[in-house]
Amino acid sequence: MKTLGNKISQCRKDNNLTQETLAEKLNVSPQAVSKWENDQSVPDINILVALSDLFAVSLDWLLKQTDEEHRPIQEQPAKPKKPGVLYIDTIDKTGRKTNLKVPFAMLKFGMKLTNNVLKNNEEFKNIDFEEISRMVEEGFVGTLLDVVEEDGESVKIYVE
Repeated sequence: MKTLGNKISQCRKDNNLTQETLAEKLNVSPQAVSKWENDQSVPDINILVALSDLFAVSLDWLLKQTDEEHRPIQEQPAKPKKPGVLYIDTIDKTGRKTNLKVPFAMLKFGMKLTNNVLKNNEEFKNIDFEEISRMVEEGFVGTLLDVVEEDGESVKIYVE
């Protein structure tokens, strides 16, 4: 019988993902993914829902111990895509981490209010926020910026 761990491993491999890549998509550690796949622990309900969506399988199939082969969720009419969430993760020279999670609608509203401030700020003047906005509205998901400086400072901006 296939366990939850077997199914997570099977789906991950079917989608050509490493444990590290799956962990990054779910905002968990690679060790957590390893423990799930080895049936040493189970993901929380929010992660199970994310796995179901990511792999297009039903929660029922994921959770039931069965010998049934992986069955995708039946196709449903496509819902219009809503712009996602913008994440900004930074690490400063001292190692202090900052994680910002901004719903895209809020970011767009904030950009309208602060447009002149952003354009006149030296640090932001080379960032094309209108282009970022257009990309996200068209359904872009993934990393927009990932910079690591020699001194350890880093910035990663991505959309989910």
